[in-house]
Amino acid sequence: MVPVAKVDMDFTINMSLTEGEARALEAVMGYGFEAFLDCLYKMGKHYLEPHEKDLQKLFNSRGQLISQLNRIDAARKAFFEDGQKPGS
Repeated sequence: MVPVAKVDMDFTINMSLTEGEARALEAVMGYGFEAFLDCLYKMGKHYLEPHEKDLQKLFNSRGQLISQLNRIDAARKAFFEDGQKPGS
């Protein structure tokens, strides 16, 4: 009998977000995983249900996103007297 090898692959995608996109994503995450899921599942489960486990992981990473946004806020406060970006 020939041994069977099992191959497992996992990929990581690095993506850049603008500050506005990051703040929008953090706002969506602010609703919490269950509330977000309940709301979307009212429209149907077909697209999202197969990805529910990974969506939970994404929501669990909210702390990392908040940390980066806090760094942006601190940098802005250090560079601009009123803590606001120019033109806002």
